[in-house]
Amino acid sequence: MEYWIDDIDEDSVIYPRYSVGRVLDQYVPLKYAQLFHESEEVNNISPRASAALSRYLLQMLLHEELHIQKRNLEDEIKELESRSNIPANLITMLQVMRRVANFGAHPKKSTNSNEIVEVETGESAVMLDLLEEVFDYIFVKPKQQELFLKGIEEKYGIKP
Repeated sequence: MEYWIDDIDEDSVIYPRYSVGRVLDQYVPLKYAQLFHESEEVNNISPRASAALSRYLLQMLLHEELHIQKRNLEDEIKELESRSNIPANLITMLQVMRRVANFGAHPKKSTNSNEIVEVETGESAVMLDLLEEVFDYIFVKPKQQELFLKGIEEKYGIKP
């Protein structure tokens, strides 16, 4: 006896439930990497939840690592942009993210970073891209530079 499937009502991936995630650098602390991956995992299921997690993570990074605490996330991003040591590409990405997130039109996105609010198409993906750049700025590049200088010191005896 043979069986055939004639009609498919729904098309969804059963396993693996989530696509293979982005590989973060080893220098990104675990607490931030876990939140990033959680945001990434829910992105296909709920972009709103992903964007809320990403905004929350961005605000954690601003508060805990860069010591920026303002009235809201929009003001905190503006503060970061105003710092002279921020790479131009990161500033551009932050400005794009602010426009995509449209904080001016949706103040809840700026004042309640842990609240799930409406999300524009692609916003959650842009947030994940931005977070990778922020990780690079805060954790990866400084560690790479530290290791580079250590290697110069060990090889040539030149201290920074």
